[in-house]
Amino acid sequence: SFDAQIAANLDAQAEAVTQHDTTGFHGLDDAFHIGLADATGFRRAAVVLAQEKAQLDRLRILSLHDTAHLGALYDEHRAIFMAIRSGNPDVAVEATSFHLQSVLSAVHALAEDHADFFDNTV
Repeated sequence: SFDAQIAANLDAQAEAVTQHDTTGFHGLDDAFHIGLADATGFRRAAVVLAQEKAQLDRLRILSLHDTAHLGALYDEHRAIFMAIRSGNPDVAVEATSFHLQSVLSAVHALAEDHADFFDNTV
């Protein structure tokens, strides 16, 4: 079931954070997002997520080496899951929006810190 799959993923995320297992967390992060996208029933959501994720992976990998950031991501993922389980769509939207803003802020900061990764001559 969706609940069991995501709960197991979150337990593994918590363990990865505790163990400072950035590689393991990266895979669990991917699985969490794909699991949520698949649960929507809209296959296109998972396809779009995978395409967009590929564009951000280079920066995302940099952020996953920050163990404090991993803990924050875990907390945000847990909040999303608990909001979904509560059955309150407003709370779920709020938790998801917070996570997206957090991720976009981290990506923006990484882009500034690693400007050499980008070609700004477009």
